[in-house]
Amino acid sequence: MATGVLTPNMRQVVLVSGNRFDTFQIMQQRSFDIKASLKIWKEYEILSNEEYSKVILYKINLLLKLMNSLHEKNIKVDSWKIWCEPTIYKLCYHSCSLIKIYYGTNLPYKHEGKDILIFDEPSMLILFRAILENYLTYFYMFGSNDSEEIKYFRNLVWRYSGIVQRTEFEINTKEAKEKQKKEVEFLNSLKEELLKSELFNRYDKKAQGIILKGRKPRLFKSWPDLIKESKLNTLLFRNLYGYKSNYSHTEFISVLQVHQGGYGHKANNVKSHHLLLLLHGIICKTILELKSFFPTIESEYDSIEPMLQDEISSLANIISSSNPFLQNPEEFT
Repeated sequence: MATGVLTPNMRQVVLVSGNRFDTFQIMQQRSFDIKASLKIWKEYEILSNEEYSKVILYKINLLLKLMNSLHEKNIKVDSWKIWCEPTIYKLCYHSCSLIKIYYGTNLPYKHEGKDILIFDEPSMLILFRAILENYLTYFYMFGSNDSEEIKYFRNLVWRYSGIVQRTEFEINTKEAKEKQKKEVEFLNSLKEELLKSELFNRYDKKAQGIILKGRKPRLFKSWPDLIKESKLNTLLFRNLYGYKSNYSHTEFISVLQVHQGGYGHKANNVKSHHLLLLLHGIICKTILELKSFFPTIESEYDSIEPMLQDEISSLANIISSSNPFLQNPEEFT
């Protein structure tokens, strides 16, 4: 892990581009609280991955507490907004499972009488892709600054598409067929609502037909489109989605990486450490967007100590397009 000299008005932030390890200086800006930024850098620079993961788990704990505060205060929300909760939970499940990988995975095999502990990097990368998609879906439906009318329509199409796909499953048991029958009735009610939607009727007939087939849960938005719209920094996340996809689909590059990387528990390599920084930023960005979506959560968040709030804002800024020092691709060529 590279080290840098910190001064009162600057800090260094690590960026991994491919297999290269680059550093660049961020001068003190309004969007970056200097004390919080120095704390972030110290944690990122000094701590091992296992230690750093505990810092991230604390933020995940905070995200879950904020989400659960709606239950604790018995806050009533519109019915479509309840889907925010399981979307957040799914993000937290994936994130916690990814972090567990850093502690090593035991294979049911012994070498020279000793257990084999490995760092399961392929699963880490697959999980990170799921985390990124989960966050982008959350942002698309709940976290953006779009109107509630637009968010509701997106949620409607998303639910409709999911039920379409599930009703197409081939099933054999009587119980499953009864359940599917009820879901078809629910599907028809969603379709009826969709056909009456003003936003749906702004699409041309061809696009409407594609939507009604249930194959466009995010309305013609690609994952790269959503990365850009969510204000994630495209320099940090460019190529990242496609790279992780190679692991999900077991393309040759994924097997080649396993072969070249060797075996054993190597959890503190630069690439995996950088991935934790990105995960940390995604969790913090989610917290900020969640409090904006639910006013009562915002009041709950405001009770958190200011230093922690500054740290969360700084981390969210680091991975966002609002970071003024991640604008020029030529810096990393």
